[in-house]
Amino acid sequence: IDKSSALQDEDSKLYAYSSEEERQKASKNLLDAEDWIYGDEAETAIAKVFKDKLKSIRSLVDAIEDRIFEASIRDQVIESSKSFVEETMKTVKTWSKSKPWITKEETEVIQGNITEFKIWIDEQIVAQKAKQFHEDPAFKVYDVKEKLDNVRKAFTRLNIKSKPIEKPPKKNDTKKSEKDTPKEDVEDKPSEDGSSKKGEEPSGDHSEL
Repeated sequence: IDKSSALQDEDSKLYAYSSEEERQKASKNLLDAEDWIYGDEAETAIAKVFKDKLKSIRSLVDAIEDRIFEASIRDQVIESSKSFVEETMKTVKTWSKSKPWITKEETEVIQGNITEFKIWIDEQIVAQKAKQFHEDPAFKVYDVKEKLDNVRKAFTRLNIKSKPIEKPPKKNDTKKSEKDTPKEDVEDKPSEDGSSKKGEEPSGDHSEL
């Protein structure tokens, strides 16, 4: 019932964020509800009747209070989103040097996602500026958070991507390499005196004893 007075108070947020039509309708329903509560019908009414009455009243006021809530946190969410876009773009641009294992294609996809989100939020800001306080907002804060979370998750998955571990060569490959390497045949190498076999006496002219 206190809300009925607030709807007529020009200094209240309920007044600022509601239209004249909404204020009249909501005030009438609130006053009717007050009369009903103190009337004879309410004394014998079941719980469901109370709930239905409350629901019909709340549906009018909730829309106004939702605008108030959105306006109270909108600027904070927008600033947070802008900071995310700016800082993330800076980080992505360093990947080619700091994290070369992140492919060019992966980087371009993330840059595209961030740019797409930035364009969307900029469009919403422009649309919201054209709105009056008593009108429904051009976008919901929840929509911003949802889209931002999707971009953030995709970015984080790549940003924490570890450098691939280089596997050392297998032992079998090393042995095979050593086996295939040709070795110098010592036995076939001629000695300085002309002998071709190890231990063979050098040839020469021997006089008979």
